[in-house]
Amino acid sequence: MAWRCIALVVATLICAALVEAQAADDQNGVYLLTPGHEPSCGGYTAERVSNRGQQYEFWALGFLSGVNWLGNSDSDFLKGLDGNAVWAWMDNYCREHPLERFPDAVGVLYRELVNRRSQHK
Repeated sequence: MAWRCIALVVATLICAALVEAQAADDQNGVYLLTPGHEPSCGGYTAERVSNRGQQYEFWALGFLSGVNWLGNSDSDFLKGLDGNAVWAWMDNYCREHPLERFPDAVGVLYRELVNRRSQHK
C-alpha cells in the first residue's frame, strides 16, 4: 500500500512540475502529457548533460510508476530497480537514438522491463 501511495505522490508532483505539458502521439491515438513540446531523446540527453534534465527524469519515473501501479503484485516490473537504473538505461538508449521521441524511448524501457520480469518468473 505504501508503494502505491508513493507512486501516486510522484505522479502528482510530476504533473504539477510540467509547466509546458503537451498532448502527444496523435498517430497512435494515445495522448501523453510530456515534458516540453515533442521532446526527443536528443533533448533529454542535452538536458541531462547540463544537469537540467529533472523534468524528463521525473516524467519517466512517474510514467513507469503509474503503469506499474495499474498492474498487480505479480507483474511488478519495477521491483528491485531505482531511479538511477532507469536514468542509466535512458542515457544509453537516448545517446544511441537521439531522434526518437522521449516518450517512445520510455515505452521501449517499459516493454523491456515487462519482458525481463516475465522471463524471471
